[in-house]
Parts: sequence; structure tokens; C-alpha cells
Amino acid sequence: MKARSMLVPVLSGGVLIGVMSALPFVKVCCCLWILGGGAIAAFLLQANDENPITLGDGALVGLFSGLLGAVIDLVVSISIHLVRGMDVQDELSQVTQFPNMPPEMVDAIARIGSSGFAAVLLMGIGFIMMLMLGAIFSTLGGLLGAFFFKKKVAPVPPPPTFTTGTGGAFPSEQ
Repeated sequence: MKARSMLVPVLSGGVLIGVMSALPFVKVCCCLWILGGGAIAAFLLQANDENPITLGDGALVGLFSGLLGAVIDLVVSISIHLVRGMDVQDELSQVTQFPNMPPEMVDAIARIGSSGFAAVLLMGIGFIMMLMLGAIFSTLGGLLGAFFFKKKVAPVPPPPTFTTGTGGAFPSEQ
């Protein structure tokens, strides 16, 4: 599979994954968007190729879409946080309100929030998690997309039958 034919499917799947996973009101379905982005990439790869794609091709465009989606998610998330003016302290205080959270964890979160690198740390952890989730689920989505959207191969017609006559082998008329 040529890398050039994978470019548009990977970009399309990556943008879908990155933007939809970064939006706050749809973030709860992030793994669904990641699966969908991998499947869309496989669909577009098959649409641009006259031959059936393999499961490996689908997995590869899914994987690249997931990795690109993680980068786009990071950029869009940073932009959204800057526009909304999200305060990291507010986010961390919401996390400490979970029931049955050990006091050691509450202290560790409070120490992280008091440092100046809390936002960078949280974005970095989110990026690494998105890289892992993107690699796994978009590859799975690419596999599923390659399986469901693969073009059917036309059956090969049987070879003509030959009969032997006095003059040699002739195709039989049917």
C-alpha cells in the first residue's frame, strides 16, 4: 500500500478522532469516536482503491489516524482551555470530591495543584493516555472498517473446456 494513498484517510480519521475527543460535551464517548475514526479511515482507503484492502491496511490507517488524533486532541484541548479560561485548581478540586478517595490521594492532588506545572502535567498525562487509547481503539476500528467495507472480488470465470477431435483440441460450444 502506497503511503500517498493513505494520506487523506489518515488525515480524515485523525481529525475526527482529535476534534470529537477534545470537545467537552462529547468527550464521554471518546472511545467510540476513536473506533469510528479508524473505521472511517479504512472506509476512505477502500473507496480510493479499486482492489480490496487487507486487514493489515485497515489496521495501519487506523493506527496512524489514532496517533494523529492524539496530537490534534492535545492542540484542540489546549485551545479550549485557553478560550474557556479553565482553572486547573477547579478541575483538581472536583476530582478530590469523589467518594471513598484515600486521604493520601487528596494530599497528592493538592500538592500537584499548588505547583505551577499542574496544567502541563495534566495535559501531558491526557496526551499519553490519548496516544495509548488512540493506538489501540483506532487500530481496532481500522480492522473492523477493513472487514466490513472491503470490496468483494468478482469470481474468476472457469476456463473453457476443450474437446479433442480429429483435428486437435477445439473449444467446445456450449
